[in-house]
Amino acid sequence: MKKLFLTVACAAAALILAAQNKLTLTVDGVTENKGNLMVALFDETGWPKFTPVAGEIASVKGTSVTVTIDLSGVPAGDYAIALFQDENGNRRLDMGLTGLPLEPYGFSNDAKPVAGPPAFHACKFILDGDTALHITVRKAEQLPVAQAK
Repeated sequence: MKKLFLTVACAAAALILAAQNKLTLTVDGVTENKGNLMVALFDETGWPKFTPVAGEIASVKGTSVTVTIDLSGVPAGDYAIALFQDENGNRRLDMGLTGLPLEPYGFSNDAKPVAGPPAFHACKFILDGDTALHITVRKAEQLPVAQAK
């Protein structure tokens, strides 16, 4: 009887922990209703190399997209998110000749890039159980073209 109780208690605890291990991300600012949203979760060691610990791909339907990422096996700690809207379906962030992204992108804390992706500390958030975040995607501001005189 004690073994049965212990087994049921362990199973219930595992279900509770699994249920609390998800990230719900709301992404606003989508202007083109096409493609997929490519979302990646990084720890600090993966940030410069962009080696994600988890990720998700969600279809874009409307100007706001909700993405849920199962984080089973991802320990609590400091993380950051980078995402982009893959408008043409090639599964990569297309860049222009100037090195600026051609597709909408975003980072956790709505951190803004400066000559490359923002620093990890600007994007970091604490992941501990169920977590909900909000990110607004943006398009790179194009440099003004010099006017002929």
